[in-house]
Amino acid sequence: MNFFEILLINFILITFPLTLYLFYVAYNTNIGKGENGFVYNITLLTSLFLITKFGVVLHYSSIIIVVAPLIIAYYKKDYFTISLLSVILIIYDYMVYHFNLPLLFIEYILYLALSFFFNSKKEKFPYFLVLLMVLKVLFTIIMLSLTTTNPVGEIVFRTILLGLNALIITIFALILLNKGEDIMKYHMSIKKLEKEKQIRTSLFKITHEIKNPLAVCKGYLDMLDTKDNKQVEKYIPIIKSEIDKTLVLLQDFLCMNKEKFVKEPMDINLLIEDVVDSFESIFKNKKIRCNLCLLDDEIYINGDYNRLTQVFTNIIKNSIEAMDKKDAMIEVKTFIENGYFQTIVEDNGCGINADVLKKISEPFFTTKKNGTGLGVSLSKEILNAHKATMEYNSEEGSWTMVKILIPIEKGAN
Repeated sequence: MNFFEILLINFILITFPLTLYLFYVAYNTNIGKGENGFVYNITLLTSLFLITKFGVVLHYSSIIIVVAPLIIAYYKKDYFTISLLSVILIIYDYMVYHFNLPLLFIEYILYLALSFFFNSKKEKFPYFLVLLMVLKVLFTIIMLSLTTTNPVGEIVFRTILLGLNALIITIFALILLNKGEDIMKYHMSIKKLEKEKQIRTSLFKITHEIKNPLAVCKGYLDMLDTKDNKQVEKYIPIIKSEIDKTLVLLQDFLCMNKEKFVKEPMDINLLIEDVVDSFESIFKNKKIRCNLCLLDDEIYINGDYNRLTQVFTNIIKNSIEAMDKKDAMIEVKTFIENGYFQTIVEDNGCGINADVLKKISEPFFTTKKNGTGLGVSLSKEILNAHKATMEYNSEEGSWTMVKILIPIEKGAN
């Protein structure tokens, strides 16, 4: 068996338990648990057992490579494991090779003293590793010279070869351990960034969706004449309704991106009419003509009233903001076709150019100065939860049309 075959076998015996340990730590970290010191101890003890039982190192079995698990323990600065492994190794060397017991104690106490000397900075660890291996080779040469009749030259040659074997294996094992830990840290950093992104997304959604009802409230308050009882009777219920919507939104967003939908049979035609009516005074104030062409029949679907109200409010609000003409007009019409309740909202505003139209559904994409870019994407999320779809068509400088298709489920009536 050549040197490289010996190197490979011993490397596998040392690193196999460490690899399993890294998988275990990765799993625990992923589910929010930390490392388990007991499992770590078992891992190094398993590596030590495998190398002493099955290790192949020329004619001297695993005489030097056995310190590899101990060095890994030194690298992790786990002094309980260091003490445990040191005692086991002293017993092993004494029982198997009949080495001098006092010298063995001196050897492992010296390793411990050196670790404290090099412990101040982790970058000094490579020097400790090399020095420990040199000392291990020297102590092994002395021990073998006292217990065997082999020529000193042969003992020195073989022991140096064993030390080189052990040094290479230990370095690669430490690289594996270090890279595994780096990958886990990177993975956790990615998870943390994703969580922060979700939080930011939620905050943007809150900002965007609360802004709509608050804008409606402000619009009515600006027009409200407290001395006009008719205005008070008409506007106050609308303002109260918009505030109620805001409270519902806040309650839902406490769940951090876990949208809650309460579906029940509802008249979708009536919902659209209510949304359009809520903008009546704003239409008058901005001199926008609104044509409402709704089906005469009551059309029931299984849906979340508040969520769908958000969708249609956002669409009409966008149409109002797109108006830049004197003859501004918004048309809302509904009809049934192929088992779908279809709604078309069309305006003759500034339109949308082709490049913007391609990106309009992307979260955070916006052309508005104070926009969040979440209106369309959030509307699509709500419609997806209702198995519905939304399509945008537009011609820059001329018109924009939004088409919504909501399936009419059997039993909704």
